[in-house]
Amino acid sequence: MKTGGESERWEMSRGKRTKREQTQNWGQIEQYSLWPEQIQYELIRPCVLFHESVATRAQETGLPARTISRQVKHFDEQGMVSLFATPPQIAPPDLRHASTLDRGRRQGPRREIPCA
Repeated sequence: MKTGGESERWEMSRGKRTKREQTQNWGQIEQYSLWPEQIQYELIRPCVLFHESVATRAQETGLPARTISRQVKHFDEQGMVSLFATPPQIAPPDLRHASTLDRGRRQGPRREIPCA
């Protein structure tokens, strides 16, 4: 849970967000989206969540129905990972362990820092 100070720091670092009216207008949604993955999800969201037809969504967005259909299929098969151009890579456990050990050797022993 964030304390008052943490919340204030977060707002200052991110800037104050202005409230927007919710919209179904694809042009505005595209404009408001910050990341390519977010745009891709917003494109398929009505089909995935509300079972809107792909043809209807294609008409709303002006994008080919085949493109939307393919993205919905990938999302159904792979989930959120399908939205990313390159899926996140997770190193095998033995490699992660070796990396942690190596990092410890490079940094040397930890020093104690006295508290004021």
